[in-house]
Amino acid sequence: MNCEICGLGDKKFYIAEIDGSAMRVCSECAAFGKILSELSADGSTSRNSIRALENMSELVLDPDYSAILADALRKKDLKLEKLAEKIKESPDTLRKIFKGAITPTEETTKKLSGELGVKLIVEDIAGTGQKVDKREPTFKDIVQIKKHK
Repeated sequence: MNCEICGLGDKKFYIAEIDGSAMRVCSECAAFGKILSELSADGSTSRNSIRALENMSELVLDPDYSAILADALRKKDLKLEKLAEKIKESPDTLRKIFKGAITPTEETTKKLSGELGVKLIVEDIAGTGQKVDKREPTFKDIVQIKKHK
């Protein structure tokens, strides 16, 4: 096993948070961040290491929030002005949010989620900007399937 920073081998490895990323590092490079857990001697990840990595995920606004909102508004057959009135926001502000021009505040996000029945807050994998997908990948996710006519 080699350190993900310096590339050298070592007797002890750690999972450390360095600049918001979880990395497998040697004892020397672990000093550059916060040690989350120690890896076992054989290099396998312990349950504590897995828990430490899972705890690094944080809740963030879904990057596709504007599309999710527009779709929900269409499905509810609701006018933007009526939605603005219901959640006590200005129609102009909502237009900008729905276009993705501005990011809604936490309070507005909660109001929109509740009124439209959508999930706008998702888990982010250790600050990477990638959404956590709790389902297992399917064969279709891995292989491009060609349709025969």
